[in-house]
Amino acid sequence: LDSRTRGDFFMLQNKKKASPPKNWRGKGNVREADKARPVFNARMKAVGWGCLIAVAVGGILLCLLSILMAGGKVPIWAIKGIGLAVGCVMAAVAAFSCARFSRQDGFFLGLLCAAILYAVCLLCALSIGERPDLWGLIKLLSMLLCGCIFGSVGVNAVSYTHLRAHETSL
Repeated sequence: LDSRTRGDFFMLQNKKKASPPKNWRGKGNVREADKARPVFNARMKAVGWGCLIAVAVGGILLCLLSILMAGGKVPIWAIKGIGLAVGCVMAAVAAFSCARFSRQDGFFLGLLCAAILYAVCLLCALSIGERPDLWGLIKLLSMLLCGCIFGSVGVNAVSYTHLRAHETSL
């Protein structure tokens, strides 16, 4: 090594180390936002799957309803009530599924699923020419209530096998 290289080497050893930039992700230097990101992504994935399952269940129920209507077995005056029931079932399925996938925050995730499904139902109703009215508000509140209740139930649901595993033998 020549003196110039050796001198640079010793100068580097004596310099103060610079602090890493704020967005540096070294070991032990993880920001709070970076810790929360996987949890948020998992919850949004659970919401997406819950809503997708609910849309599938709602589609099946609406197909059955249309078959019954075509056969003349469902009176026309019952359509709004049946639509409300289908909306509540969809909100309950979405909230329960979402809560089972995420295993936490069932109340709020159920509320979010119900709100998303109501928005989809509202957009579908507006696209076929319906106007928002008091019945739509009743549907919104009913779906939100079902979402909250079934989201809370979904987090706390325990299988029979799980309960048996915790039994003590005498």
